[in-house]
Amino acid sequence: MENERLHFCPNCGYELQENARFCPNCGYDLRTIQSEPMTRKNRYQANESIPETSKPKSGKKAGLIMSILGILVIILGIGAWFVLTEGNKVSGGDEQQATVSSSTSSTSQSEDQDSSEDSSTSSDTQPEKLIVSDLTPEEAASAIVAYGSDQINNSDDDLWTGVWDTAATSGMTVYINNFDEVSDDSLSNPGENNVLYTIKLASGDTNRLFYTLNDGQVYYYTGRYVQRKYHFDYDGAAVGQASLKRVVHEVNQDADLLKTVKEANPVIEDDR
Repeated sequence: MENERLHFCPNCGYELQENARFCPNCGYDLRTIQSEPMTRKNRYQANESIPETSKPKSGKKAGLIMSILGILVIILGIGAWFVLTEGNKVSGGDEQQATVSSSTSSTSQSEDQDSSEDSSTSSDTQPEKLIVSDLTPEEAASAIVAYGSDQINNSDDDLWTGVWDTAATSGMTVYINNFDEVSDDSLSNPGENNVLYTIKLASGDTNRLFYTLNDGQVYYYTGRYVQRKYHFDYDGAAVGQASLKRVVHEVNQDADLLKTVKEANPVIEDDR
């Protein structure tokens, strides 16, 4: 206040109020000095005699602040450099990864194409195999004739031997009849439901090949077609026998034979 007498700290020269016990600037204990206050005149004399270390610290504070700011600037600069450098590395890594991914994709597509070509080639050389439960009438007839052509050897007339080559190239017709309606003879092993299968080749002669199916077994016969009736050789005895599973298995084992069986298209005439 205006009526309060001021004096100055003998340690730092800070202007004091009269009743101050400690210097608010440097904390100097004012009780240790004489009670005579320091006047504004001798304030400057006191300041001249104060050691350099005891003068006001505002300059040191400013220097400290500047130092801290300098350090922060350096840290920020290093951080910015690091971010930019790592960013370039990451960008380069992405490009490299994209290149690798593109190369991998191209390789995968090439492998898929090769696999597709291999599969296509395999399909050409290895037709889908026959399955007994899924045989069509055409597949069943072709497989049975192909097997009989290779496996049945009748020394008397050899009607079955090698017949498949002719049937596959020139064609054949398979007639399905009720046995009693087409023959007065008897068979050693009649077919299920009295069904008879007759093979007529494109040659047009009177020779006929026959087979019946009974309980999963195939029975082969030979005979003639005379006066609108079928007549069987050997008094109706079968000249060969095999299970249908065996027939299909043997055909599936020979890729070339399987292909001709699958490609054959015999005419089926169901006259029952």
